[in-house]
Amino acid sequence: MDKIVYILKEINLLDSGEKDFFVDVYANAEDAANDLEDQIQERLQEYNARIEWRYGDNVKLIDDGGNMYLFEIELKAIKETRDN
Repeated sequence: MDKIVYILKEINLLDSGEKDFFVDVYANAEDAANDLEDQIQERLQEYNARIEWRYGDNVKLIDDGGNMYLFEIELKAIKETRDN
């Protein structure tokens, strides 16, 4: 049987040229959406970022230093396996 999971992807493109990629997996949409909002608020407050654009669960933030933060929530169906 397939199980639906929600994946919050974060890509950081830093002005130094460094790229970071993070993935968190959630069992429900509410937890994923709450973490997305927490991540956005953290960037706004701690990094003085601003929202460049937002389309639902796809968000692009840019801070004063030119660092870019991209967020996306994606649904995935995964197959559950059982060891006998």
